[in-house]
Formats: sequence, C-alpha cells, structure tokens
Amino acid sequence: MGADLNLLHPYVKYLCLKHIAACAAKGLKIMVTDTYRSIAEQAKVYAQGRTTPGPIISNAEPGWSMHNYHLAYDIAIVNPDGKTINWSDICDTDHDGIKDYYEAGAIGESIGLVWGGHFKNITDKPHYQWTNGLSIEELRAGRLPTNPLDQKATVVPAPATPVVKPEPTPAIKTKVVTSSSGLFVREKADKNSRSIFLMNCGSKVEILGTSGIWDKIKFGTIIGWACNTYLK
Repeated sequence: MGADLNLLHPYVKYLCLKHIAACAAKGLKIMVTDTYRSIAEQAKVYAQGRTTPGPIISNAEPGWSMHNYHLAYDIAIVNPDGKTINWSDICDTDHDGIKDYYEAGAIGESIGLVWGGHFKNITDKPHYQWTNGLSIEELRAGRLPTNPLDQKATVVPAPATPVVKPEPTPAIKTKVVTSSSGLFVREKADKNSRSIFLMNCGSKVEILGTSGIWDKIKFGTIIGWACNTYLK
C-alpha cells in the first residue's frame, strides 16, 4: 500500500489530481493516503477486525477491492497547520459549516468519481473509485476500463518524399503498448503476479525475451513481464 499516484490507472490519476485541486479551490486541503494494493496487502486489510486487532474497515476480500486494480484511492483531511491529519467525521477545518469529508465527497462525485460515503455495507468516507462502468467480476476476468483521455488524433498524410535507408544499427527489438487503458508490467509471466508499473498507451518498450503470451520487457529502468497481446 502507498500513496503513489503513478500506480493509479491514468484516468483515475487525472481525476484524483482534479479532485485535489477542486477541494483546494474551496479552501479544503486533502491528501492521498492509499492507492494501489497488492493481493497480499488487501488480505491484511480484510483481516483487520476479523483475525487481527482493530475495527473492521473493509468487506472486500483479496481480489475484490478496486484498489487491487489501480482504480481507487483514499484521502484524508489535512488540518490548517498543513502537517497533521484529521480523521474525524465531523471536522470542518475550512469553517464553512459543511463537514469536510462530506464536502470532499460531493466534490469527488461532481467530477465523476464514486464516493465510498454512499456505500451500503460499510461506509468508507475516505474512499474514491472509478471503473467506467465495469463490474468487479469483469475486472477479475481481466478487463480494464479504457482511458477517456486517450483519443486518437486524425493524421493528414504528408507528401511523398524519397526514402533514404538508414545505416545499419545493432538489432534491438522494440514494441509499443496498444491498449488504450494502458498495460501492467508484472514481476512474473503470470496474470496473477504482482503489478509493478502501469504503462500508458503508446509507450515504447525493449523486448528482452518471450515466454508464450508474455514478453520480458525493459521500460526505462523498469524490467518485468507484460502480456504481448497488447504489444505490437
């Protein structure tokens, strides 16, 4: 678990930054406390209040939380000192007569997020998610929401020019991410392996090897495995 926004789906990251800015414009400061959770991390969250000390904070078993699919984040209200966090449901740090977590929830919903404050089973006021309509069952089956910001631009062909053959260079095999919703880099050649990074559509990677439907790739300093169905 952690607060790294780069582990969020690209559109969820966009909405998260928009959420933070919209709250700030209202005089309300929020900070992100949690984004992606691995299956093992979700198991620890689910165990709290059941097999480990503390209150129950989640009904989502491992694999059944939007955090496990890079589609959710949690926030906390920051006190006026800019350093400490206020977890009280009734806090009103901006003194506008509206409870801060409810105010942040309304702002999040206004930009297209689903707010955990309206969950039926366990109310989760710090929680926000976006799935573009996909169910948890579809996510578990391997589907990912497309990125609404990823729009293909119309390219006007340039006038034909003489083709000049480049000088031979050492052969380095590369591919490009074609999935509009991005592509996970995993530790192992297994869809259940922990994801370590989410590449955007159009990202260029170096191919280091292949094992069935998995390519071992290098992206910047990151080395891992990605499904080659979405690499061309």
